[in-house]
Amino acid sequence: YDSLFLDGESLEENQAVIDMLGDLQDKSVLDVGCGTGLLLDYALPQRYTGIDPSHAMLERLLQKHPKQRGTVLCTPLRSFVGGRYDVIIALFGAASYLTYEELQRIPDLLVPGGRYFLMFYKEGYVPITHIKAGIHPATKTFDGSLPGAVQEYHNFVIVEGGV
Repeated sequence: YDSLFLDGESLEENQAVIDMLGDLQDKSVLDVGCGTGLLLDYALPQRYTGIDPSHAMLERLLQKHPKQRGTVLCTPLRSFVGGRYDVIIALFGAASYLTYEELQRIPDLLVPGGRYFLMFYKEGYVPITHIKAGIHPATKTFDGSLPGAVQEYHNFVIVEGGV
């Protein structure tokens, strides 16, 4: 999976998104749809929790970042029981797989003054991973169900907000 995104353009895009997140060093972060640990490839928050429904993705994350064992959980957001966080992220389309109910939980998982950074696929965009795998899972673009600043970035719609 990671090998699909090692070209110069993908690496620049990754770095640009990490830069948009700002300094996470002293923050607690919930990484929704953490996959293989892209955030951890670039930044190490003070307290990290990653959730993803895919065992295979989490196994790859732990191969790359073995010290994170115990901080990643194979669970969807709807089943997640955890603390509250300074920052909640869902990078590179991960937010497109969340249900309306899961999106509505996000503000409740933030500490006062916390913020979220969610990346949805743009309408009509099909990720290369879906094309190569020959799959077409149901995804959605941002529907306005959370307040926040909305901007487009490449094939994504980014929503940033807070409590």
